Amino acid sequence: EAQNAIRAHMKLASKLVRQSDELKQLLRRMRVEPKAYLNSHSSTLAFFAGALLAMMPWRSETGYFKLALAGIIHDITLENHELAALDSMAELAKKASHFTAKEIDSFRHHPQDAAELVRKMDSVPPDVDAIVLQHHEKPDGNGFPNKINSLRISPLSAVFILAHDIVRKIHLDETFDIKSFLLADRPEYNFGPFKRILRDARAHLTNPEDKAGSNLP
Repeated sequence: EAQNAIRAHMKLASKLVRQSDELKQLLRRMRVEPKAYLNSHSSTLAFFAGALLAMMPWRSETGYFKLALAGIIHDITLENHELAALDSMAELAKKASHFTAKEIDSFRHHPQDAAELVRKMDSVPPDVDAIVLQHHEKPDGNGFPNKINSLRISPLSAVFILAHDIVRKIHLDETFDIKSFLLADRPEYNFGPFKRILRDARAHLTNPEDKAGSNLP
C-alpha cells in the first residue's frame, strides 16, 4: 500500500517537474543514461525517503509528494556522476584533482541552485525548497552549505537526509542491510528530529501494527 502511494507521488512529482521548461531540460539531460548514478540515485532516494516516511505516525500524502519532488530535483543541476556521489566537503577536498574548478563550484552550490529552481516552480507545496537546500546538512552541524544542526533541520528534511545516507550506503555496499542500520545504535543521529524518526522507524520495524509514536509536525 505504501509502495503504491510512493510510486503514485513520484509520477505526480515527475509530471510537475516536466511543466517547467528549465527543469524539463535538466531532467532530460540527467536521464540520458538511465542506469547512471545521477538518475538511479535520484529515483532511489525519492522511493526510500517515502518508505522511511511510511514508518512515521505523522506521515501524510503531502509529505510523500514533497519527498518525491525533492528526490527528483535535489541533484538536478549536477552533470558529473562521480561528483554527485560525494557526500561532504571533506570528500570533495580528497578528490578535488578529479574535477574541474567549474565542477567543484557546481557541487559547492548545488543545494542552493536546486532550491532556487524549486522556488521558481508553480504549484509547489511549501518546504520542498528547504528539503532540497538541506539535503547535505548533518545533525551535528558539519554539513553544507549552511552548517546548520538538528535544531534548524525540519522533520521532513531529516527524513530526507537519513534516506540520503541509506541510499548512499546501498550504492557503496550492495550487501548493506537497511533494517540492521535502522535498528542499530546511531549516535550520529541522536539529535532532534533524527532521534525521533529513528525511534519511530524502530517501533515500526519491531511492531508494524503499533501505530503509537511521536507527534512531529
